Amino acid sequence: RPACSSWTSLRYSRLLLVGENNALLILWEIIMRKFTRLIMVLALSVLSCSVMAADRTVDISQFAFTPVVEVPVGTKVIWINQDQVNHSVIGDAGIFSSGPLKPGDNFSHTFTAAGTYAYHCGYHAYMTGVVVVK
Repeated sequence: RPACSSWTSLRYSRLLLVGENNALLILWEIIMRKFTRLIMVLALSVLSCSVMAADRTVDISQFAFTPVVEVPVGTKVIWINQDQVNHSVIGDAGIFSSGPLKPGDNFSHTFTAAGTYAYHCGYHAYMTGVVVVK
């Protein structure tokens, strides 16, 4: 056997020692191994991103928001009006605003940067909440 530094170079040296048909099979095997590794890396990347950015729901109920919501960057927060009156979700810094939310309506915002985002209801100023994005 020839001296080789890796499995791939060992397989490549075998190409020189075998016939054309076997050489093509060995080449195909090398290509498929590399392709399979690439697919596995991409699949793990997609899975890890989707786990990090799961949606988070905030119920608007009994004239209150969930007081503090902590989420990772990239998370979509969905507010759902569970009360029998209109509410709204307005970011104190003006970054997001829902407009009127009738009973059963929802509003969502995806947080793309870390920070602390205070918000309130435009109809009921005492209704406040905070989203902390890490």
